[in-house]
Amino acid sequence: MTRRMLAALLLSIPLAACQTLQGGGTGGEDKFTAAYLQTHLKPGVTTSEQVRQLYGKPDTTQEGPNGPSMWTYRPRNTANADLLSSAMGAFGLGAASSLTGAAPADSYTLFIHFRNNKVSDYSLSQI
Repeated sequence: MTRRMLAALLLSIPLAACQTLQGGGTGGEDKFTAAYLQTHLKPGVTTSEQVRQLYGKPDTTQEGPNGPSMWTYRPRNTANADLLSSAMGAFGLGAASSLTGAAPADSYTLFIHFRNNKVSDYSLSQI
C-alpha cells in the first residue's frame, strides 16, 4: 500500500507542473473567476493579443471584417484530474475528483467579444 501511495504521489508531481504551466505561468491562478476577469479583461482596453497571452489559443473563434468578433474558452484543469484519476485507479487508490474538487470541463464557458481587436464584452456561462 505504501508503494502505491508513493507511486501516485510521484505521478502527481509532473501533473501539478503541467497545470502551473497551463495557467500561463501564473502559478495555477483560476482565470475563470469574476475577480480575475474584471482585473484582466477591460472592455475597450484589452487587446485580442493580450487575451491570447492570458488564455492561449481559443477553443472556438468567430472572425469579423476587422479581426476577431468572438472567442470562447473552457477551463482545462480537468484533463489533469482525469489523468490523475486514471493513475490512482491503476494503483487501486480511487478517483482523484474527490481530492481535486474538479468540475466537468464543459461546466462553463467564457465568451469574449471583440470590436476592432479590443475586448468589447465578456460573459461566463455555466452549462
